[in-house]
Amino acid sequence: MSRYEAVELSGRSVLLVGLGRHGGGVGVARYLVSRGASVTVTDALGLDVLAASVGRLDDLSGITYVLGGHDGIDPEAFDMVVRNPAVRDDHPLLVAARRHGRPVHSEATLLVRDFPGTIIGVTGSKGKTSTCYFLAHLLAGTGAEVHLVGNMGGSALEAVAGGSAESIAVWEASSFQVDALAEAGLSVPIAVLTCLHPDHLDRYGDVAAYYASKEQLFTLQREGDWRVMPPAASLPGGFAASSAARWACVGADDATAELAAWRRGDVLEVRDSAGAVSMVATTASLGIEASHRVDNVVTALGAALAAGGDLEVLRERLVSLPSVPHRMELVPTADGRRWINDTAATNPTAAGAGVRAIASRGSTTVICGGASKGLDPSPLVDALVSSRPAIVLLAGAETDRIAAELAARDVAVVAVAGSMNEAVALAGGTDAATVLLSPGCSSFGMFTDEFDRGARFIAAVIRRDGVEVDDALLARFADPRHRPLPELIARGGGATGRSAAG
Repeated sequence: MSRYEAVELSGRSVLLVGLGRHGGGVGVARYLVSRGASVTVTDALGLDVLAASVGRLDDLSGITYVLGGHDGIDPEAFDMVVRNPAVRDDHPLLVAARRHGRPVHSEATLLVRDFPGTIIGVTGSKGKTSTCYFLAHLLAGTGAEVHLVGNMGGSALEAVAGGSAESIAVWEASSFQVDALAEAGLSVPIAVLTCLHPDHLDRYGDVAAYYASKEQLFTLQREGDWRVMPPAASLPGGFAASSAARWACVGADDATAELAAWRRGDVLEVRDSAGAVSMVATTASLGIEASHRVDNVVTALGAALAAGGDLEVLRERLVSLPSVPHRMELVPTADGRRWINDTAATNPTAAGAGVRAIASRGSTTVICGGASKGLDPSPLVDALVSSRPAIVLLAGAETDRIAAELAARDVAVVAVAGSMNEAVALAGGTDAATVLLSPGCSSFGMFTDEFDRGARFIAAVIRRDGVEVDDALLARFADPRHRPLPELIARGGGATGRSAAG
């Protein structure tokens, strides 16, 4: 049951700041109109850039657009302001709204205020999406109505209309969304942390500020809530120490935690609040493509226990975990090797973990590189140096830095590719048993986003099998929540040569 009163929107005038070239504000705009609000959308970008996003709202009346700047916009003239997560806290319109006492909302605050059931918020530097997929799968087996929402595509607010007091929303929460939640003083009854390492320094300036952003999801919790997180030894000193929530420890059996889930060798174990320890699965039974992702399963298991999941049901569900789009996603091919799409590994730490995990299983070619996120590339470079895969780099500003560091350590690169088609062709020319796309960098420049990058990898790979990929199928591949690849290829690809699923 929701812990907050829903936001009154009917008859209200709302200023939506930031529609976004990728449509980040489209779902919010649709939600506001559906709840009876009159909406003015403003964005610094012009209609030439935002045409696709505006087009997705063409069927709605009651929306006014002020694009290409904010001329004539006075926040005081509106009942409330709703911000796109990408809009910074110090944006002049937000500053003016607060000065005039106008409430500032976001998709995150509307979800937490309006969803009628229980929200489980999952944050962390990496592994959020996989943990959410695994957690939603585990909880669905308990008979609960589970909504998977957040950064993996679509608007989280779509869950509000379909929710009930008994339903659960598993919500992937970015640091930007946590910031918005904290500004409003809101919390969730179950908060989950996957891991922490430096990221988004272009937004936060330093690691301490970034970690402090994540911490807010836990420090605002109430007594009786649950925080699901690793042991203190693996986190920055004092992280979330002031949280009033009960602790479910994941990754170790800390005696001070009320619940725990961890991995011991090749076995997953849990401890309940009465102190009973049980084995729940072997790592081999999970069907996980890379061993480092077992940590995401352990985190999901701990969160499922905190949510009241039955241990026997969870055991049954663990052996049928879903594949996760763009995360260690196996592309079906007929060429006798494994092609793995891990485009969501957008920072060096995540990519380095993927490289080590896959290269440990046999000969590997890694496609990596791209645009800079202002992060230290050492975790990826160190993994490449120690694992010694064949390396194909994607052109970009950060690629030059990675190439220089590899050269300084006498590690050769196959080539730097100017397109994904070229990168796949170069990788296909090696004799590796596995080809892994694990960029460790931002996608911007060569690609629209990381999902466009992953889609073009999938397309380039299956075209080697003679599968036709038109724009419609490419768009389905790029969907952050796409159906399993064999199903998409069978429905959307016309084979002119060998079968893609062969």
